[in-house]
Amino acid sequence: METQPTAVATVPEQKAPSKPTTAAKEPNLPAVGDLQTKEAAEKPKLQLPEETAPQAAKQPQEPNLPAVGGPQAKEAAEKTKLQLQPEPTSEQVAIETKQPGEVTEPVSKVRSYEPEPITNGDEMLELDLPEKLNIVDLLDLVGKYLHLDYMYDEPDVKGKEVSLKVQGPIKVKDLYPLLESVLKFKGFVMTRKVNLVTIVPAEKVLEIDPDLHTDADKIEYGDVIITRVFVLKHVDTANAKNLLGQMKLGVNITLIPESGTLIVTGYAYRMARIEELLQMIDKPGEAKQFRFRQLRYTMAQTLAPKIKTLAEQLGTISITIASPAPRITRKPRESAAALRARQQKAAAAAKAAAPTAKPTVYLDADERTNRILMVGLVDQLVVVDKLIDALDVEYQDLRTLRLYEIQYVGAEEIKEKLEEFGIISGGRPT
Repeated sequence: METQPTAVATVPEQKAPSKPTTAAKEPNLPAVGDLQTKEAAEKPKLQLPEETAPQAAKQPQEPNLPAVGGPQAKEAAEKTKLQLQPEPTSEQVAIETKQPGEVTEPVSKVRSYEPEPITNGDEMLELDLPEKLNIVDLLDLVGKYLHLDYMYDEPDVKGKEVSLKVQGPIKVKDLYPLLESVLKFKGFVMTRKVNLVTIVPAEKVLEIDPDLHTDADKIEYGDVIITRVFVLKHVDTANAKNLLGQMKLGVNITLIPESGTLIVTGYAYRMARIEELLQMIDKPGEAKQFRFRQLRYTMAQTLAPKIKTLAEQLGTISITIASPAPRITRKPRESAAALRARQQKAAAAAKAAAPTAKPTVYLDADERTNRILMVGLVDQLVVVDKLIDALDVEYQDLRTLRLYEIQYVGAEEIKEKLEEFGIISGGRPT
């Protein structure tokens, strides 16, 4: 009987804006819950996502308003907080999925070897070029639009002509690749010093000192030939030079094996390809290991050549055996200078005779301890181990012992007759 008048008295208080509901009148309803209840009653659509709004409209509204400010309101707030969180980016996903001990190598990007765009690069030009164009006239045309100053030896360039057929208009920024291709076709190169472009034949490229470019330097118009320094970490400089030489990518390549440095002088547009190739091959390979085998029945110096012969017959690996250094002794009445000269000559001959390529497996016979020393990859050393197991076995004597009782002649006489007939031989074979 008392609750009905209370409900009637509460509804007018919520509708009247001048009389806000206080915690004293409703002790079970906190102030925060009252505000959330009021906001939910006025704007129910803002709390619901667009996908679930039709379903929420079909559900009957709960008459118990204070419950909205309780656990249900807390759960709704947590869901809204999760929805408002931004989706993780690809970098965050990569960090989360990375294992604790995993090491990822950064992928280095290949720098751009193209000049900066000019302001009038998209301007279209209608060129009426003759069938045969002199290179000097082409230099004047390109220099006019790109603001280049040239220096060249007139006897080298004068009289050089090229046939050009340009279909339709051409952009100003396309004049430089056109000039670069024409000069390369005719055997000329360009290099830039400040604002002066020098043009020489390709065989004189090192005489004009091409500009040395680093990662921070930018390519400018006229930098057709540049010098670039590449530092290798894993691959040998000689192998890298052979690769670039076979592909004809560098004009001049200088090696510094001690620091793994490659100094390449060549066309600027080829440097990106050279850098990409060096990044592809400059990878850490499988590390070689050192092992030794203690021999029991065979001498190491005798077994090493047999291992080499059998391994090469398999065709899977190649083996190099360490050769002892020749001992050069002093001859009678020979001076110390003459002895040093002979020693240096012998060392130079041994170095020239040594193979340039690194052997797959390196073997050395340790006579002092009768061991085989091996250096190579794991799979290759397994093959060598199997060959040693097959060769280092106990000596097998196929002879058998039988006793014959001699009755009428002497034993020495019978032995001599058997040796004459070739049936037996004296002594144990070595």
